[in-house]
Amino acid sequence: MGGYEVDCLWPGSKLIVELDGRRFHDDGFAIPADRAKEKALESRGFTVLRFTNWAVTKQASEVAKAVKAELEAA
Repeated sequence: MGGYEVDCLWPGSKLIVELDGRRFHDDGFAIPADRAKEKALESRGFTVLRFTNWAVTKQASEVAKAVKAELEAA
């Protein structure tokens, strides 16, 4: 997407979901790079939602509600 790899994409709704886990985001470089990617994608009209592994596994219903709300609003 725009030269970036994203975790989940709903192109018709211009929604991107990024999954942030320590395995790939604990090196000191990933967080600033992810923020730059997020700003670039938002400048192209995308909504970017970010969820941690903990949220996805421990608060799955809240994550699903947030994604559903964005899809319905699009």
